[in-house]
Amino acid sequence: MDDTLLQTLAVCAVFALIFGPLTARSSHRHKPVSGGVVGHAFHLIASMAFVAVLPGALTALILGGGFEVAFPVIIGLVIVIFVSLLGYAAVEKTTS
Repeated sequence: MDDTLLQTLAVCAVFALIFGPLTARSSHRHKPVSGGVVGHAFHLIASMAFVAVLPGALTALILGGGFEVAFPVIIGLVIVIFVSLLGYAAVEKTTS
C-alpha cells in the first residue's frame, strides 16, 4: 500500500476520532436523536466520516498523492456517510 494513502487514512482517522463526536454532540443539541442506541451509532459514524472528508483530501493533495489518492478516499467517505445516514433514517422515530 502506498505511504501517501496510509498517511491520508491516518489523518482521516485522527480527525474523525477527535472532531466526529464533537460534531455529533453539537448536532444532538439542535435536534435530538430519537432512534435509540442504533440511531446514535449511525449518527456518530456519519459525523465522523463527514469531518474526515476535507482533511483527508487536503492531506492527499499536499503529500503529493494527487487526485488518484484523494478521489477514492473522498468517494469512500461519502459512501460511508450515505449508508450510515440511510441506516439512521431507517431507525429514526418520527415525531409530530
